[in-house]
Amino acid sequence: MKKIMILGASASQVPLIQKARRMGLYTIAASIPGSWPGFDLADQAAYVDISDPEAVLQCAEENRIDGITTCCLDTGVPAIGRVCEEMGLPGPGKEASLKARYKDRMKEAFSEGGVRTAEHFVVRSLPEGMEAVDSLGLPVMIKVTDLMGGRGIFRCETRDDAILVLRTCFLEYHTRLLVMEKVIRGTLFGAEAMLQNGELVFCTVNNTEISDTPVPLPVGHSLPFRGGEAIRTEAVRQVRLAAAALGIDNCPVNCDLMTNGNQVYVIEMAARCGGTGLPELISLQYGVDYYEALLRLCLGEPVKPLFEGKTADCSILSHTLQAPADGILSDLCTDFPRPEWLRELVLDVRPGDRVQRFRNGRDRIGQVILTGKDPEEAERHLADVLSSLHLKVSMGK
Repeated sequence: MKKIMILGASASQVPLIQKARRMGLYTIAASIPGSWPGFDLADQAAYVDISDPEAVLQCAEENRIDGITTCCLDTGVPAIGRVCEEMGLPGPGKEASLKARYKDRMKEAFSEGGVRTAEHFVVRSLPEGMEAVDSLGLPVMIKVTDLMGGRGIFRCETRDDAILVLRTCFLEYHTRLLVMEKVIRGTLFGAEAMLQNGELVFCTVNNTEISDTPVPLPVGHSLPFRGGEAIRTEAVRQVRLAAAALGIDNCPVNCDLMTNGNQVYVIEMAARCGGTGLPELISLQYGVDYYEALLRLCLGEPVKPLFEGKTADCSILSHTLQAPADGILSDLCTDFPRPEWLRELVLDVRPGDRVQRFRNGRDRIGQVILTGKDPEEAERHLADVLSSLHLKVSMGK
């Protein structure tokens, strides 16, 4: 029986663990200790800090694994690169994984590789940061290099805002460097792709629903893409360039993009599959189980044939469920009809759990996946689900 190490054991990794079990694979869920649901579902729990590549490598070697992967999570990407390179397993290499994980390395690689990306500076002090503000102009984005899920990203409209954020980042996040970017005004969208042996297996360009937080974050995706064929084609070209610049291969790819007129900018690229319902969206689009594809990819099995079937001729939509306020979830009602177009309704919380209104990706409380004959019908279906899903949050200690 082949052994798969899955980095992370939270709700986002649960479908991957479940699929691996159904495929007859021996599953090792690796994460720091905690009440993570993946530990109960996997064949084995490995209590290890997945942000520590050497610790993960030691665990992988002790267990003689045949493959290593993750989903919806950046934290373990450098460890995947380290393990794959050291043990000769399919996956991105050590240096490529580091470039895909740390925003400063990523941006420098993009610039050197001819990828269209926002003008930026890497700064190591408050004076350097203010010089960058003067050069880039306001507003400006300030990003902590190693956080994910929208954490550590700030948009500054004034010099005073920038000074406050720079001080906060250097002091509270204990970071030694930050990425500062020129703000691109346009429409955020995304791409999900997969690479195997230097070939782009597929690349799906999708619409992105953004949050109403100070820094807009993805909270959903939909198909078909509404930006037009010219933008879609250029997006695929930029995805290829970005992946080549980072040097990543034999892994899924998640990419945030921005369009300004006819130009497409790469905001960030990750060497793992996306969250916010993207695996389910891709599964419906191609009529495959995307989690199965992720597992076969990390084992070195051919995955392109999985994506050569007929693509969906309907609209597909994913949406992140969010709590209306901070507090304790006191009531949750999901007792309503489940029509055929409601493909998935997953809740990560139950009454008694502490929740908070959406600030970053960690605040999701579940997700909805649905279809419609066209984008307008899919949006109406989402409105119906949200109006039927009753959540009550009470103040609590």
